[in-house]
Amino acid sequence: MSTQTHQFILGTAGHIDHGKTALVRALTGTDTDRLPEEKRRGMTIDLGFAPLHVDGFDLGIVDVPGHERFIRNMVAGASANDLAMLVVAADDSVMPQTREHLEILRLLDIDQGVIVVTKCDLVTDEFLELVDQEVRELVSGTFLELAPVVHASAVTRRGIDELRTVLAQLCRRVESRPAGDLFRMAVDRCFVVQGRGTVVTGSVVSGSVRVGDEVHWLPPGKTVRVRHLESHGTHVDQVERGQRAAIHLHGVHHSEIVRGHELATPGFLQPTRLVTARLRLSRTIPRPLKNRATLRVHIGTAECAATVSLLTANEMTGGETGVVQLHMNGLVVAACGQPFVVRTLSPVVTLGGGVILEPTAARITRRNVDQVADLEALDSSDPARRAAAAIQRYGTSKWSDLDLCRDASLEPVDVPKITRQLADDRIVIHLNAGPKRQLRLHRDVASKLEQRLTRTLTQFHKKHPLNVELALPVLAEQLYMADDEPILVALIGRMAKTGRLTVSDGGVALPQFAPKLSRAEQKTYDKVIEAYGAAGFQPPTAADLARKFNAGEATVRQLIDLAISRGLLKHLGGVLILHADWEQKLRQSVTEELRRSGTATVSRIKQVLDTSRRFAVPMCEYLDRIGCTSRRGDQRVLKNPPAEPVAAGAERPRVEPPRPHAAK
Repeated sequence: MSTQTHQFILGTAGHIDHGKTALVRALTGTDTDRLPEEKRRGMTIDLGFAPLHVDGFDLGIVDVPGHERFIRNMVAGASANDLAMLVVAADDSVMPQTREHLEILRLLDIDQGVIVVTKCDLVTDEFLELVDQEVRELVSGTFLELAPVVHASAVTRRGIDELRTVLAQLCRRVESRPAGDLFRMAVDRCFVVQGRGTVVTGSVVSGSVRVGDEVHWLPPGKTVRVRHLESHGTHVDQVERGQRAAIHLHGVHHSEIVRGHELATPGFLQPTRLVTARLRLSRTIPRPLKNRATLRVHIGTAECAATVSLLTANEMTGGETGVVQLHMNGLVVAACGQPFVVRTLSPVVTLGGGVILEPTAARITRRNVDQVADLEALDSSDPARRAAAAIQRYGTSKWSDLDLCRDASLEPVDVPKITRQLADDRIVIHLNAGPKRQLRLHRDVASKLEQRLTRTLTQFHKKHPLNVELALPVLAEQLYMADDEPILVALIGRMAKTGRLTVSDGGVALPQFAPKLSRAEQKTYDKVIEAYGAAGFQPPTAADLARKFNAGEATVRQLIDLAISRGLLKHLGGVLILHADWEQKLRQSVTEELRRSGTATVSRIKQVLDTSRRFAVPMCEYLDRIGCTSRRGDQRVLKNPPAEPVAAGAERPRVEPPRPHAAK
């Protein structure tokens, strides 16, 4: 279950050489510049990490590089931030990466933070006031507009205690955030520890994991086991949301896993090359974004080139928001509601960002207004509305509760209640698509399928006025549902219950349809019925009747099917058709013989019926099928008393699911 968490991720942001690392060292006593190159150059290149405990809250600090060449590292580090610490040097004031880092924090939807003006020991109070004014102008209209400003110095330790107090106050504002039930951690480092093997580190963004648990490693899609856990160098049995974690993995070589990969609860996330998203462009972009442009997409700790498809326009200008699809050059992992950042390839400029709407999307045709409108609900604050939108996008595909967690940003504990609510509101319908398959469809999906089914049958009846029913396999093929026939059967059953379709052994028809016979066809039809009535147990074929009545064989076959649908003729299998009265006589005669003698061979039944073996064999097989007789070697025995025969002209019972007949 979801629990309250007292662990948070605090990320730094700001221009190079503005004192971020020195500030973290003053707060924690930890030097986050761990690489020899960083020591040599005196400049942060990659992500650094340090723990901080303030007034009952445990903060995992992610120190990011400030140089413009390492923005990709900054974005990776900021992707899991709960809080941000924007650092501005008093002797430099606002600089280019100050602005870009602030924009990235805004695009990543971070809503709590503090502004720290460092190196205050190097300037006068008057100059510090000017810096404060410039900083306030910079953050106006952003999430830091009302944020506290702390004046600090890592050298004199001015403001360090005040900063601790401010950070504790900020933590109380986000304390109500749930830990979540589903574990997820984006990898930002991978290395080898002697004697332990592969270790990955990252910020836990949701859920928890324990030693011994199995997790899904994505995008490779493999399951690996957690051998050992640490948080900031301390051995622990469990890590959870808001903590930095070092996870020792069993079942993966260190060379296979890289920054951008993720670990998650099995069955939760799926790798994808196509996502649908709401993109918001920064107001300061140098030129409009055109359809089919290639971008850098930063999501989680991953960076991937992608082609953008603008769904509602040919281009977007600064400050505009639109629904887009991002066609990735490689596999990425995402979830509904997850923020991302986009930048140009060259020269590298931050263009904007947004939130994921569909983490595993299908291609959408540009300017498809209806589809784009349906996607709006995935960005809703109402979880039931998001769930309904995701279910609608599933179409007829099977889905699980974990799919809904990923695609509608839900917690597993909430899914049953929400899906029950949707069923009670008749937004989601339940269909029985087989003995072990319960299908849940959005009502609009079912409605569209039913409309297509009705339209197909209408066209069929118009084109074939003598054909009463359309066989199920043919109908499934015409609806492109040959692989989803159980779903089609379930929909047909639902429509039949409400009288919108009629169903029989022969197939499916619209209830209002009635065959229309011309005078010539009616005359031939009457002759066909009469011929079968006169033939007894040696019935003719459609070809025989076509020659006899000088009519087209196809027309005769249609007239035979019509008579079968009306109950005047009975199809026994293959090409064998009897008049309904003779089919009744068949059951009665064989039943009487078996009651008298106990058993009978095909030869004996042939004599009883006064027919040839050519007809006697399929007639016996028909009686076996309907449960009248049972075969024991060469003998037939009476199995059950025969069902009451259907009188000629009576309405035939509807049988579900429909099966095609083979009267031809």
